[in-house]
Amino acid sequence: MAGNDALLYNAKHWELHAEKMRAITATMRDPEARAMMATVIDTYEQMAQRAVTLSKLLRPNEGKNAADANR
Repeated sequence: MAGNDALLYNAKHWELHAEKMRAITATMRDPEARAMMATVIDTYEQMAQRAVTLSKLLRPNEGKNAADANR
């Protein structure tokens, strides 16, 4: 995974974007704009969930200690 492709597998990246959008949305008064931003936030959260899933599939031993990986 090189370049921007690595971001696809980085849940923290997508969670950070969702948080930024929440902060922006909190300042908005237009209900239609807020609804549109909610969709954007949901999409970022879905991307974060997919990143977790993809990371587990591509790196099944990541997050485990060395002893568990050697079993």
